[in-house]
Amino acid sequence: MNNRFFLLGILLSLFCFSCGKQEKGESTANENFLENLTVTFDTVRVDVGEELFNVGNYEKFTLSPDAGRIFFHYYGRYEIHEIDLDQMRLVKRNGLAEDGPNRAPRDVQGFQWVPDDQFFMFNQGLAGIYDLNGKKTESISTQLAELPGLEELAGVNFFPQVWISPDRNMLMAMPFKHDQWMLKLVVVDLATQTGKVHSLPALELTKDYQVHWDEQGMLYRGGDFVSGHWLNDQLAIVSPSTADFYLYDWKSDSLRLVENEPKVLPKMKTGTIPNQVESNKAWREVSAKLGKMVNYKELFFDPTRQLYFRLVSQNGRYDIDNKRLGDEIWLQSFDLNLNLTGEQLIKEITWEPINPFFKDGKLYGFTVLEEDPAFAVWDIDF
Repeated sequence: MNNRFFLLGILLSLFCFSCGKQEKGESTANENFLENLTVTFDTVRVDVGEELFNVGNYEKFTLSPDAGRIFFHYYGRYEIHEIDLDQMRLVKRNGLAEDGPNRAPRDVQGFQWVPDDQFFMFNQGLAGIYDLNGKKTESISTQLAELPGLEELAGVNFFPQVWISPDRNMLMAMPFKHDQWMLKLVVVDLATQTGKVHSLPALELTKDYQVHWDEQGMLYRGGDFVSGHWLNDQLAIVSPSTADFYLYDWKSDSLRLVENEPKVLPKMKTGTIPNQVESNKAWREVSAKLGKMVNYKELFFDPTRQLYFRLVSQNGRYDIDNKRLGDEIWLQSFDLNLNLTGEQLIKEITWEPINPFFKDGKLYGFTVLEEDPAFAVWDIDF
C-alpha cells in the first residue's frame, strides 16, 4: 500500500456534545485513493465434518473482537454455531435451552458477542446474556417502551434491531410502530432502567422510498429502511437512500451526523416511486426501479489499513420479469476521521457480499457452497 494515505486534509473541528454538530466527510484533496483499484476473490468452504444442518437457517452473526471466529444464531434450533475463520472449520454447535431458567430466544432481533465469550440475545418476549454452555448469566427486560424517558414510544411493541454496549450497561434499539419504522434511536441505561430517544432527521428521505402492499390479507413492506451496525466500537445508523449517516458513541452517549459529498456517485436517491402498490408483481417493478438508483450499504473498518470502506450499488440490471441480474458495485474509502478519500467501480464484481466484514486486510462475505457454509474472500489492492 502506498504512502498516499497521509496526504489528506485535516477534518474540520469536532463538536463533542450529545447530538452534536455535523461533520463534513469531504477530502480536501482531489486525489482518488481508489483510482487503481483491483479486486480478486476466492470462495472458501467451511469444513463442517460429519455435521448435517440447513445453512439457510443461519439468522444473524457476530464476530469475536479479533475476527478469528464467527458465530451464527441458528434459527429455530436453539443453537449457536462457532466457526474458526483461520482454519475455516466448524468448531462446535453450541446448544441453548428451549425452556426452564436458561431458556433462550428461538429467533432474535439482537445477537452480539460480549466479553468472556458470552452472547447478547434479544427478541420481543425474551432477552438476556448467555454463555456457550447455554447458561443464562443475565436477564434483560424486553418492555423498553414502558421505561421512564421513553413515553413517546407508547404503542411500540416491536424493535427490529437491538444492540448492547460492550460493557453491558446500555441498550440501543430501532423502534417499529404499527406499519412503519420510526426514525429514532432508542438508548436505555440498564442500571437505572431509564431511556432517551434520539431523532434521525437527516435520514428522513428514506420514507420516500418505502413501499407497502396488501395481498391475500397479508401486509408486505419493501424498499429502503434505516439500519444500524457496529463500526469500530461505535454504532453506525445508515440508510440506502443517502450517503450521510449517524454515529452513536456509547461511551460518551453522543450522536453525531457525518455528511459526505461524493464526487462521482449521487449523494442521494432522486425521483419518485409509489409508496403503495396493489400486488407483489407491482412491487417487483418498483424494486427494479429502486435497484437502478444509488443504494448505500453499511460501512466497514479495516484495522490492517486503519481505513474505513463502504460498498455502494447502482444501475441494477433486470430481466423481462424484473429478476435481478446484477449491479454496478462501487467501493468508497474514508480516512480515520471519515473524510471521503476515494470512489471506484469494482469492475470484477456484480454482486455485493452478504454480511461482509474485514479480516487481515481482506473483505469477507458469507455464502453457501453446495450445502456447506462458505466465505467469499475479496483481496483489495489500490
